[in-house]
Amino acid sequence: TRIWARAVNSVTGCTGTWDSSAIGISHPLPVTQPIMADQSAGFEPGFVNIVCAGAQGIGYSVNPVNGSSFNWEIPDLGLTFEDMTEIQLDWSVSGGEYVMRVQEISEFGCEGSISDTMVLVAQAEPYLGGDAGICSGESKTFTLTEEFSQYLWQDGSTQNDFSTNEAGIISVTVRDEYGCQGSDSILLSVYPLPYVNLGPDTVICGENYVWLDAGNYDTYQW
Repeated sequence: TRIWARAVNSVTGCTGTWDSSAIGISHPLPVTQPIMADQSAGFEPGFVNIVCAGAQGIGYSVNPVNGSSFNWEIPDLGLTFEDMTEIQLDWSVSGGEYVMRVQEISEFGCEGSISDTMVLVAQAEPYLGGDAGICSGESKTFTLTEEFSQYLWQDGSTQNDFSTNEAGIISVTVRDEYGCQGSDSILLSVYPLPYVNLGPDTVICGENYVWLDAGNYDTYQW
């Protein structure tokens, strides 16, 4: 579009001629394309992909546009990338939902809309509790409060809980619905039953008495 201008003297009221002009060009704002992911551990609506916590080198991209540059931001990771159509991320973070944004800048410097999406970082975290102990003759059952798709205990069993009366390391490795793996282990101790020896049977006469020693324990019940 050609734009013309003329001068007007505000004091005399004299008006100049239309002898100055320039060409004005209006460039459209770019529309940033959606973010695409190279790989995923699963699919959930609203997420560009699902990755396991600790995943390395996961690629993300947008369709390139001639003359345009693309600036990225992953705020929860404190990361920014400038003038890149492809990036790679390491998800060495705890499980959760993470925002990813990209904006197209056209060859004319016009800033497009921001395209954003979510990444779901899945983390399988089985919890067996702290180290435990049982008395000889008892058994203990370990049950995880969270459900998983697969279980593998230290003895090779694959049920969702585990019972034992033997001392040792109790460990479990699980996989969640996205195939992400996690594990936990504790030490189970088996304590011997207290042994009480009051001595041989005895007889007392009259007002005589005998001391009975049950040993050194925390509590007693006669």
